[in-house]
Amino acid sequence: SLGSGKTLYIDFNTLMEDTNIERQKILDALKNISRNKSYLFDDAKILLKALPQLQDRFDVAILTFGQTFFQQLKLDYTPEIKQYPAYITDQLKTEYIKENFANRPSGVLVDDKPDQNLPNSWTEINVDRRASNHLQPEEINDGIFRITQLDDAIALLHKI
Repeated sequence: SLGSGKTLYIDFNTLMEDTNIERQKILDALKNISRNKSYLFDDAKILLKALPQLQDRFDVAILTFGQTFFQQLKLDYTPEIKQYPAYITDQLKTEYIKENFANRPSGVLVDDKPDQNLPNSWTEINVDRRASNHLQPEEINDGIFRITQLDDAIALLHKI
């Protein structure tokens, strides 16, 4: 597993090695379960509806961390994100960004993992879902904002 204390990566293939269950049966069962499951929080749906208004300022993409099979399953069964390019990584997002988007002068990562240690020209919008009530967005460090609901990211993205 890969982890920084904030992120944990569990490899499906390694888990399967320790079982006698036929792999394809598990994969088929996961696909069936996913067909009827929503992988988006309600506020994510609001943000996704607002993103087309921002496409003149940002190249919008989905960056997801985890085992390719599981992440692709979620992407396949989430129609709200089909219009955006999607990148799946099993490395920390900050490392993926540094390796694959280093040529961009700036960027914004909206994510639920704090302290991403992004390149200096990037902005981090951290969604802190632990708060029991809605808090106003706040800049907690230079270029790092904390929000408690994804729809608050819309106003921040218009200001950046």
